[in-house]
Amino acid sequence: MVVVGDVLSDRGLRRERNEDAYAYEPELDLFLVADGMGGHAAGEVASRTAAETIKAKLQELLADDDLTPFRDASGKPCVGARRLVIAVECANDAIFRTAASNPSQRGMGTTVAALHFADGFANLCHVGDSRIYRIRSGSIERLTEDHAIAANVLSRALGAEPMVEASWRVEPVRPGECFLLCTDGVHGQVRDEEMLEIVARNGDDFGAACRELIGLANERGGRDNSTALVVGVR
Repeated sequence: MVVVGDVLSDRGLRRERNEDAYAYEPELDLFLVADGMGGHAAGEVASRTAAETIKAKLQELLADDDLTPFRDASGKPCVGARRLVIAVECANDAIFRTAASNPSQRGMGTTVAALHFADGFANLCHVGDSRIYRIRSGSIERLTEDHAIAANVLSRALGAEPMVEASWRVEPVRPGECFLLCTDGVHGQVRDEEMLEIVARNGDDFGAACRELIGLANERGGRDNSTALVVGVR
């Protein structure tokens, strides 16, 4: 299985800074987007901490052969999902401790939507309202459910509490399918069917798909930071 893709993040038209972050790490088969929140640039700190911590922890866990795997819906063991959830929980702890030790960063947090390929599976983990979509056979399917009680009001975020309940999912991977990860600056402005059309039209040019997704979000007001990451399985 070969995974190829691209990513683009943009400040948008109304925000002073970009508080989104991402990890694009093909050597770890790790891809994620994060949307930070908090005053005094704390959202930027939270999202960057999430991306860096998840990357570092996953790299460490790849050398651990003793992890108890999660199991998919059919009962197949999936150690990649266990790695990813541990890494996300580690990021939650890092953000919470950083905020607790710095008064200017109290209350900061971030969403995360992460994808880790391992052993023929796509392992997903998310907290908040950043999303992961799968594009397969001419259709698009959202694989994550927003942790939100209303528009722009999250029910869960990394760093908000000492412990976090991250949602995870395991999906078998098929050659030819794509995964789109995006923050709400994209999915709040671009409809699902438009995402499908843009990714499909650009084929293997994943960078062009990301640019078109971000461009459309900005054409429609660019009210938020926006990040799009597209990976295809070959």
